[in-house]
Order: sequence, then structure tokens, then C-alpha cells
Amino acid sequence: MPTIFLMRKEQTGSKLPVKILRIVLKTIAFLLLFVILVFILLLTPPAQRFLTARVEHYLENKLHTKVLIGRISFGLSGKIGLNNIFIADKTSDTLASGGSIRAHINYLKLFSNEVRVTDLEMQNITAKIKRVLPDTLYNFQFIIDAFTSESTKSPDTASSAPMKLDIAKVSLKNINVTYTDVLSGSDMFAHVGEFAARIDTLDPYTQHFVIPSFVLRNSLARMRQTKPLLEPKPLEERINEATTPPSMNVQLGSIVLEKIKIDYGNDVSALYTIADIGQLKTKQRSLDLPNNKVDLENFALNDSKFIVRLGKTKQAQVVKQEVKKETERSVQYINRVCY
Repeated sequence: MPTIFLMRKEQTGSKLPVKILRIVLKTIAFLLLFVILVFILLLTPPAQRFLTARVEHYLENKLHTKVLIGRISFGLSGKIGLNNIFIADKTSDTLASGGSIRAHINYLKLFSNEVRVTDLEMQNITAKIKRVLPDTLYNFQFIIDAFTSESTKSPDTASSAPMKLDIAKVSLKNINVTYTDVLSGSDMFAHVGEFAARIDTLDPYTQHFVIPSFVLRNSLARMRQTKPLLEPKPLEERINEATTPPSMNVQLGSIVLEKIKIDYGNDVSALYTIADIGQLKTKQRSLDLPNNKVDLENFALNDSKFIVRLGKTKQAQVVKQEVKKETERSVQYINRVCY
């Protein structure tokens, strides 16, 4: 009898690791099934309506302003959509509103601190950016402040690497942007009828951009400059700053502009220009902004007109002289290259 008892005990002990392994595997399988079930439920319209309401409530409490979201949707393929968005600023005026924002995002890349978007589409969006008295901040500053944590405001030296951003294609349709800044005396309205771009490199941290192609059609921009409330810099200094190329690495490929109108007016310097571009097509070999060098493979401009009008103010005369000098330098450069 003692011998039989010992054999049974040894058999029971040998089965213990197998039972533990089965329990662990069943637990993992249950958790995976639970996650899959929750994700599938989130794909259903009722769950997405519930999620939309929760996100809308969270943003209203976070921003302390009116936020409306018609619908948030996403799918297994990585498709994410936002429809009928409205965000008010602190004066209850429209900050952003519009129809739809759609994108395809690689979910797995989010775990490696990277946002990879295969295509981004925005349609029927209106944005109003302004800086008016008595406030000296832009009307979107409260959003930045709301999502800026104390650790971000006072970063330590061991801060994590910035999130990578990768967008392959961008498509915009019927986008309207209004910009008003009473401090600088700037007033602008831009309408983008149709814009499409293919992007190879998009790195805002190092200012490196590679855009093989982009197309802009049926668009316009109106800009007006009035006397600013702040004391402006001398006109010569502003001209030098405007003509100084930015320190960024930009590589462009083919460019197509069709039915583009730009209307610029400066009441301070009495400078008024209108550019009405019917069609412009070009392809660049290289673009060297720091050294003001542009190498074009081809350039075609059709059905276009340009108008420049200068007033009799003192600032206008300074602009006239600067334009004359710049034109002479450009002609000399062309003569050296061609001859």
C-alpha cells in the first residue's frame, strides 16, 4: 500500500506543470478573444456613436468650449474618419468646422512612436484664425495650452524622441481659411478648390521635405496689409528678411497650377499686385533655397496675366528701387548663365 501511494503522488506531481500551462494558454486565448470582440464591437454603428459622444464630451470638458462631432468611424484596414466637425473659440466664434477628414493609418506603427498615413483626405473644411484685441494671443492658443502638460512645458534632458510623421498622399477639396491679425495688420482669405500631393519625406523637425508632385486647381488667395498696431520694422529690414531664403531642405518634382488667382494689397507701402494664372507647369531638377538656385527641367506658362501697381508713398518708392535692383541682378545672372 505505501508503494502504491507514492506512485500516485509522483504521477500527480508530473501533471501539475501541464495544468498550469493549460491555464495560462486558456487565459491568453480568452484575453485575445476579448480584445478581438471589443474591437469588432467598436466597428458597429452603435458603438461608434457611443465613442463619438464620449470623445465629444471629453473635448468639451478639456477645452471648455463648444465641440460637435457628427461621427467617428474606423475599420480593420486602418481607415479613420471624422465627419461634421465644429470647434468654437473662446469668443464662441467658429475656429474650425467642416465636412470630413479621412485617413488610412498603420495601427502597429503607433506602438513604435510613428504615425504612418498612407493617404489623408480633407473636404469642405473651414478654419478661422485670428488675433484681435484685447487678447494678444491667437484664438487657437487655448487648445495648445490644454494639451500641454507640465512635463512638456519643462522638459528634462532625458526627454523621449519626437514622434515620427509619415504621410504618403494628401488630398484637399473645398478648403477655406480666414486669417485676421489686427496687431500686424494682416487680413487674408484663401480658398483651395483642389489640391493633391505625393510626399516622400515629411520631417518638420529637421525641415526636410521631399514632394515629387503636387497639383493645385481652382484656388484663390486675397491678402491685405494695413497699418499694424505694433511698431513695424523698417521697410528695408523687412525686405531683407523676406528675400532671405529659409534654412530648409525642400525637393520638389512636377508642379501643376491651374486657375489660380492671387490678389495682394499693401496700404502701407501702396503696393498692389494681382496674379491670374491660367496654367503653369514645371518640373524641377533641384531647388537650393539657401543659395537662391533653382534648376528647372521645363517651364510652361499659359493664359496668365500679372499686374503690379505702386503708389506715391515714401515706402512705395523704396519698394520700387529694391525691385529695380533685384531685376537688374536677375538679368545679369541670366546673361551669365546663357552667354
